[in-house]
Amino acid sequence: MNPSRSLPLALCLCALATQPVPAAQPSTTAQALSSVAGLLGTWHCVDGKVKETDTYTRRSNAILDTDSRGGTTVITFDAKRQKWVVFAIGSGGYSTSEGTVRPNEPNEATFLIVYPHASNKPYVVDGPFGNTEGAKMTIGSMSCVKT
Repeated sequence: MNPSRSLPLALCLCALATQPVPAAQPSTTAQALSSVAGLLGTWHCVDGKVKETDTYTRRSNAILDTDSRGGTTVITFDAKRQKWVVFAIGSGGYSTSEGTVRPNEPNEATFLIVYPHASNKPYVVDGPFGNTEGAKMTIGSMSCVKT
């Protein structure tokens, strides 16, 4: 697994279902994770010749993503900083990213890889995102369908 390829998928899926959080009412980790319940399940994704199946399951304070190429990603929400945090681990290495939902676009999120090589080039995820079979989304050039 190439963490820089799987990481955007995990981050993006997680952020798409999250509605903007008003400053007066910050989300707790539990509330944020509940807001992305539509992420749970199996997604089939294609980017050119690359195909990947991701399965998302809820763990106590995180969502675990295991993909068909041998990668594992842990997604959680930092309630103090009001940011999504994603740790991706695979045979090609590891990375950490953080993301926020765009205030005026609840179906879009912006993410940056922050470790091991900080990136000043954000990537954007675009919805719609859904909890039903056949729901679709686009992450860069990757197209995903929920099954």
